Amino acid sequence: MSQFQLSVILAGHELDVKAVHSPTEDVIISSSRDKTVRKWSRISSNSFGESNLFLGHNHFVNSVAYLRPTAEHPGGLIISGSSDKSINVFDADQSQEPIYTLIGHQDNVCALDITPSGFIVSGSWDKTAKIWKNWQESYTLTGHSHAVWAVLAIEDDLILTGK
Repeated sequence: MSQFQLSVILAGHELDVKAVHSPTEDVIISSSRDKTVRKWSRISSNSFGESNLFLGHNHFVNSVAYLRPTAEHPGGLIISGSSDKSINVFDADQSQEPIYTLIGHQDNVCALDITPSGFIVSGSWDKTAKIWKNWQESYTLTGHSHAVWAVLAIEDDLILTGK
């Protein structure tokens, strides 16, 4: 018999959820085919409520990541990747619209991670992974013969990719 049980349902997205990330025990970030990203904040020990809605993608949002807080963005940044080929960057506490949009992939952005120093790593159906520094494309990792479905930033200069 399983020891796991359903503890909470987060109702808000209008279509299926494509990615979920929890940067802290009090925050959950979700993305969906409804073209939105939502931030859910803990209300009580077994309850979360939607605290922010983020817009800006023109198609399905398939990946999310979280960039830790800085002096400029004390609530951190939410990063989202979409089948519209873009990566949006949102202030986690304020912006409904992106504060940055990163353009460079030629197809769906289906995977995201953050390096220890805060660089964004993205994987795409265009068979590449990219590293973004200061909101600009810094490196393109090539060599895959199929979509890059997974990325993992082990160190700033050690990136694992999977197809």
